[in-house]
Amino acid sequence: MPVEVLLTHGHLDHCGGMFSLESCYMHPNDESIAREHYYKPDMIKWYIETRVPVRFPGEGHAEALKAMVSAEEHPFFEYKPIKDGDTWDLGGRILEAIHTPGHSAGSVCYLDKKTRILFSGDTVNKGIIIINKPEGTEKEVAIYRDSIAKIWARKNEFDKLAIGHDGGLLYKGIVKDYLDLANGILDGSIVGRYEEVGIRKGVVARLGAAELWYRCDA
Repeated sequence: MPVEVLLTHGHLDHCGGMFSLESCYMHPNDESIAREHYYKPDMIKWYIETRVPVRFPGEGHAEALKAMVSAEEHPFFEYKPIKDGDTWDLGGRILEAIHTPGHSAGSVCYLDKKTRILFSGDTVNKGIIIINKPEGTEKEVAIYRDSIAKIWARKNEFDKLAIGHDGGLLYKGIVKDYLDLANGILDGSIVGRYEEVGIRKGVVARLGAAELWYRCDA
């Protein structure tokens, strides 16, 4: 049976295994970051060292995974470009791509109206990261806010979100929390503070179920 992979974005932990498959779909705005993050043994080992102890705690887990990393640098994977509104017929179920830049320029969510589930990738998780920049991240927060508003405008089409990290399904109300949080940061009514929590270091603000790291260095 053929396998089609729909990437939510181009970060290493979401596209790093594509060398084992023939092709996939990805938004072209994430090609540059995907190439930067793609299968490089040293980067993968760094990712294992920093993420595994936090997300999968236990003695020996990181060491076992690092031992599985091949020294070979695989060529970049082939992908078919996604654009906003593209659909895939799964046989009685349609997935629709919704371009949601913010976490990355090419972030995409996938809406399954039949099951009323939005596959949100890293656009909506229990915690969202917007990487810090010397000039600040107000522009990126505004882009992210617009993407969240775009999702929330379609709230009647889904009930739950299948998120990219830290759990399974979440109730859709977290989208409204992120929308209010991003608006508050932009209008100055919400001001985050610097924290260091696990792998994350930067300015973070919280509202309801939402946690937005909007000047994050890790």
